Amino acid sequence: MASSWFFLILQYLDLPPEIAANKQLCYVRVELYHVQYTLLGGLGQVELKAMRAVNYDDEFSIGITAASSTVGPIIPPSIPFVIYAAYSGVSAGAMFMAGFLPGLTISFILCVATYFIAKRRNYPRDPKQTPKQVWKSFTGSFLALLMPVIIIGGIWSGWFTATEAALVSIIYALGISTLVYRDVKFRDLPKLLLVCAGKIIPVMMIIVGASLFSWILNYEKLDRLILNSMLAFTDNKYVVILIICVFVTIMGMFFDGIVATLLLIPILIPLSQVYGLHMIHLGVVICMGNMIGLLTPPVGMSLYMLATVTKYPLGFIIRAVAPWLIPLFIAWLIIALFEPLTMFLPNLLRLGAGF
Repeated sequence: MASSWFFLILQYLDLPPEIAANKQLCYVRVELYHVQYTLLGGLGQVELKAMRAVNYDDEFSIGITAASSTVGPIIPPSIPFVIYAAYSGVSAGAMFMAGFLPGLTISFILCVATYFIAKRRNYPRDPKQTPKQVWKSFTGSFLALLMPVIIIGGIWSGWFTATEAALVSIIYALGISTLVYRDVKFRDLPKLLLVCAGKIIPVMMIIVGASLFSWILNYEKLDRLILNSMLAFTDNKYVVILIICVFVTIMGMFFDGIVATLLLIPILIPLSQVYGLHMIHLGVVICMGNMIGLLTPPVGMSLYMLATVTKYPLGFIIRAVAPWLIPLFIAWLIIALFEPLTMFLPNLLRLGAGF
């Protein structure tokens, strides 16, 4: 069910050989996976196997698979965005709209990096897909591709809330998985429910702990202490954004993305109000930083997932991923420092009012 609009476009267009050779590497991954390390453990295995079959070296394959996994949770629908919206009080629909252009920006920069690497290493290219093949691929994945449209369209139009959208997406995905694609059997449902419960319970415990942390911050007035220290240091909001990026990067090295997000929100709310930083923009910046954090040692969960999937030692995985952190950091800084990139669509759809 994992599908991508840009994968279809790249198959259809008559692209230079270097990009055609890497179409399965560069496409914007608008999947139905929205947690980065889950994505690597699922679709990542399929991609790595396909790249090995056409003789891409493992170091390159692992690196681009890890780097491109940051796009799925940024382009909606996105679990990190829903959690951020629920805890910060901003609109989930606005967060979804804010993720589109940043996601495309990340993908474009990764495409450029892949282009030059493919050209230098003279990787083989796949034959151009015919319109008939593209149409067959599109029709085969059409129902899966409708899922983000239903979720985002439903929230934006007011048919249901972000919380209700979760139930709608579950029912829709279950319906087409069991009745149309037949990827899931009804006898598998009890096992799937247990797996879901195992993933939800830790998140709920994290939310409880983050709520306690927020109360302690407020009681001890630590948020005001941090704010006053920042005001004494600088009154430039761009400097503050860069400081936030550094702080998020450091936290991402040691904490899971959801934990880092929930811990940062009570600190950033007063900062956003004083410095005129939009909470929706900050949400995208934080979530993007957390996705990069999952690729950085010592506690990068995505690195351990890749090591498990590929059977390579962790040191090899870190060496393979490290060069791809450069284009990711470049994309992140562009997104962080250029607020209209995130706020254009929410403002256009009148979803971005307020802080």
